[in-house]
Parts: sequence; C-alpha cells; structure tokens
Amino acid sequence: MATGTTYYLQLPYTYSLPLLVTSGTLHWLISQSIFLARISIYNDGVNSDQDDYSEVGYSCTPILCVVLLGTAMLVFALGMGCRKFASSMPVAGSCSVALAAACHPPKRDEDASFLPVRWGEVADASGEEDEVRHCSFTSGEVQAMTPGRLYAGSRQDVATPSDLRQLTKHPVVPLWASLRPRSISSSSARSTSDLINVGCNTSQPLYSLYDIMAKSTKDHWSAEKYSSAADFVPKLTTTVLSYLDVQPGDHILDIGCGDGQLTVQIAASASSGKVLGLDASQSFISTAQQKHNSQNCEFELHDCTHLAQYPDAVNGSWDKVFSNAALHWILRNPDTRVNVFRDAHKALKSGGKLVFEMGGKGNVAEVQAAFTAALMHAGLSIEAAREAKPWFFPSVEWMSTTLSEVGFEVEKCELEYRPTKCSAENADGSGGLVGWLRLMGAQFLEAVGEGKREAVLREVCEILETVVTREEDGSKWLGYTRLRAVARKQ
Repeated sequence: MATGTTYYLQLPYTYSLPLLVTSGTLHWLISQSIFLARISIYNDGVNSDQDDYSEVGYSCTPILCVVLLGTAMLVFALGMGCRKFASSMPVAGSCSVALAAACHPPKRDEDASFLPVRWGEVADASGEEDEVRHCSFTSGEVQAMTPGRLYAGSRQDVATPSDLRQLTKHPVVPLWASLRPRSISSSSARSTSDLINVGCNTSQPLYSLYDIMAKSTKDHWSAEKYSSAADFVPKLTTTVLSYLDVQPGDHILDIGCGDGQLTVQIAASASSGKVLGLDASQSFISTAQQKHNSQNCEFELHDCTHLAQYPDAVNGSWDKVFSNAALHWILRNPDTRVNVFRDAHKALKSGGKLVFEMGGKGNVAEVQAAFTAALMHAGLSIEAAREAKPWFFPSVEWMSTTLSEVGFEVEKCELEYRPTKCSAENADGSGGLVGWLRLMGAQFLEAVGEGKREAVLREVCEILETVVTREEDGSKWLGYTRLRAVARKQ
C-alpha cells in the first residue's frame, strides 16, 4: 500500500509571535533603507518645478540594521532547525495512516494549542479500554507507550501484523511497518491540526518505534518449543560460566533469562547471595516461576531493552550482570543498543563484572542469507527483507569500543566459531532445523502474509539443505559464532 500525505506546518505562539515582531521590524527597516526621494531646487527662495527630479535614496544606518537583524533571524531559524525535540517522537515521512497513528488528538482538547503539551498514549474519550490504542500531542495526561501494543488512527477490530498487509481501507497499522526511527527537530514538527506546541513539556521517557511495535501482540516464544529446537543452549555454557566465576555471596542480575534453566543453576552456586532473572517473554517467565523454586532466585517479566525502568535494577547493588544467548535479541533496536550497556554499568557495584555470551558477527550467516532470498522471492524488497532480521550480531571491535565508551574496562572480548548440531526433529515439527527456523526466524516469516509463510519456510530449508547437512550421517549443523565478553566497572 503506497500512500502520500501533505503536511501543514503551524508554529506555536512561543515562536510565531517573536518571529512576527522581528519580521515586521525587518520590513520597516528595509523601507527606511532604500527609498524614492524627490529633489526640489530653489533659486533665491523660488522653486522651479521644471528643475525638480526624483532619485533613489538610501540610508546607511537602516541598511546596517537590516543586515544585522536579518542575519540574527537566519541564525536563529537554522539553530532551531538543528535542535532536537526532547521526546524523540517518530516522524512519518510517507504514510498518512502512520501519521494518524502518531497524531490522534483526543476529543475535548480544543484548547491544546494555547497550552504546553506532551506526546504519548492518550486515553479514549469514552473511557473504554481498547486493544488498539492511540497516540498524540495533548495538554492532558499521557502514558508511556507499551511494547507489543497496536496503535492506530481510528477505533476498529484488532488485526495481526500479517492481516494488516491485506487491509486497504483505514487499516490498523503498526508504527514500525511504515516509519523509520529518527529524532524530530523543533522546526520540522508536523501536525494535522493546530495542536502541536513545540517547546513543550514532555512525558516519561518514550519508546522508539522498534520498542513500540517490534513485536506483535503475540509472544513469539514458547518454553516447550525452545527446549525442543534449542536444547543445546544451556548445555554449551561451560566457557561463559567459567568467566562468570560465581561466588557464594554474589548478587547477580540475569538479563534475558529465558526459561530459567541456567539462572537457577547459577543461583545454586550463589547459595548465600541473590539472583534475579528478567525476560520479556511471558511464556518463559511463567515456566521459570513454575519449574524453579529457589529462595535466592526470582524471575520477573521485563523488557531488558529498558533495564532502567525495572525497580532497583540499576541501583548499583549487583556484583555481576550476566546474559547468555539473549543480547543479540535485546540489542536489535539501534536506538536503545548502547543504553543497554549503560544501564548494565549503572546496575553494577564498583568493581562489578558484566559477563555475557551472544551471537557475534557472522552468526548463522547461511540462515540470514536464505531468509533474505526467500523473502525477496515472496515479493519483499531487499530493504524490507533485511529489516525483518530480528537479531544484531556485532563484531569484537564494535563491542569492545561500546563497552569502553560507557565506562567499562574490557578484560576479555572474543569471537569463537562453534558449529552447532540441530536437535532431533519431533513429530509435531517443534525440533530439528525446521523447528529452529520456525521459532528463531518467526519475525522473518511474519514479514509476509500467512498464506506465503510455509512456502518461504520450504524455500529456506531447500537452500540450507546442502549447506548445513553433513554427508556422513545426515545431521544438520548451523554456523554459530559466539561473542563473549568480560567487562569490569571501574
């Protein structure tokens, strides 16, 4: 669906009134700078009309004032144009439906143009709860946006992201499908009404577009399917656990704890300490809470891209912050990528350690290439196919630099190529290569309509067949590349 939109810009009074005054002054000065003068000649006190003539005159003082005032106005306009809007509200550049999703003013807010406003999730005028919410600038109260929730320009039935592609009339559009995250400058604020007041109060810290809609309302994860498709994950942790070096009294924060299998193992070693596991998947956290009952180990549902929003997570009380096989998901959003490490640094005591293992540069490169090709064959552009990738696999150089920039002393940062054997395939399709692709590549598949997903999956399997299969026994191995790091808070 290709749509276009026209933006009508209206400046808030805090900027428009000073600009009107200075603009009027500038025009008056120009009128005094260059003017038409009539020169009359008198001879012995007698005017001779035939000798009178007109001439263009000028005055140096007003001209100098025009240059100074005009330069000041130009510098002011350019300076305001480079000034970023405090809340980093996303900008819709080419989709009017997405613009409606970001600027849906509530009713009974007619005087908002005269008041300071802020941007965020606005309540429905009827007071009814709706699964599809709205966002806007408003002079009233707003709430922080919630990851995994649909935001749209009009009330209607909820549709899944795949269904949204089929809608053509006033669809419910997830913001991530039509926008690209970037900062908005005060001079480029866009509005469909006179509601916007740049230089306004802001709400709580806002989520970027990746955070708002990078996930559908469905939890992609299933603890049961994960244990079938990737049962090797908690088993291949000998190296990273040796780097963690758990001591009995350690207080450890586990970022992206999954189903808690490895977390509770760590808690057993920290017998007189405390371990907290955080994960954004309700399925994982529910499984962890049900299966693992330990006095010194807790599991809580939380999106670790915003670690600072969890109470007591970044209070400098943790001896160690740990993560295994999760950061390549958590770091997907480039806007929050560095903040994850900055929050981890704040969480640690002085001298505390950050220890993690994740996918590194080149991890499952064959899978990424196969999915990209299959999605392009299904009708996506190469840009859209690349954007569907749910992971971020950094290099050693990027990771070392980032950790150092946020204040860590990097003790170890290494990359290991570790081909990993797929689990056995189950009758229900939850294991093996297919099960791995369905679970780990769910966002790739959701980039196309539901009717095309099986065809995409088959094509990916066909591409990978000769690449990942070992001739001697028919087993399938994926090209895992692991990035491990140990960094200490100075």
